[in-house]
Amino acid sequence: DSELFFFDPETEKITSFSTVEGRNPFAKTFTNFIQPSDNGHLWIGTMTGLYKVNVMDNTVDLYDQARGLSSNNIEALLEINKEELLIGTNKGFDIYNLKDSTKQNFTKKDGLSSNQTYGVIAGEAPDTYWISTILGLNFFNARTEAFYNFFEKDGLSDNEFNRFAQYKDKQGRYYFGGVNGLSSFYEKDLLNAS
Repeated sequence: DSELFFFDPETEKITSFSTVEGRNPFAKTFTNFIQPSDNGHLWIGTMTGLYKVNVMDNTVDLYDQARGLSSNNIEALLEINKEELLIGTNKGFDIYNLKDSTKQNFTKKDGLSSNQTYGVIAGEAPDTYWISTILGLNFFNARTEAFYNFFEKDGLSDNEFNRFAQYKDKQGRYYFGGVNGLSSFYEKDLLNAS
């Protein structure tokens, strides 16, 4: 069972989260990650879907296959803007519109190197993204729906990446952790080398 806890540094008390109905929404799932939203709530990726938790009023919304996602196993998340999410799953990734609950799914058949996605970071240009997987790193241009795949032969430390192991520093250098160490690069260098 999973549970969400909050720590109050002023009182040094730990309290468990429950909805306004008094239930633990995470009791029957496994949590993959917790990510704060730009809008003040929490995104919690689990094996049973993506939870949006409003900590101010203790409400929870669940986004899962019943609401149009390709999979309930949520591995990665990027808020594209206030209305759109890029959601990484074990069945590729979805670009999901929160306003009208529509989605576009991208998988190996579209050019993604593997359907098991592990991480996502925005690229330098609008509507571009770096997506790590269990087999390769992908550069995706959402406007053209074009994929560029990168592997160990392109200078990466390995073909297999780890979950939640991605970072972009202030100078624009990208870091992706894999099973054989860390791959680090500037976008223009890796794209121009291919």
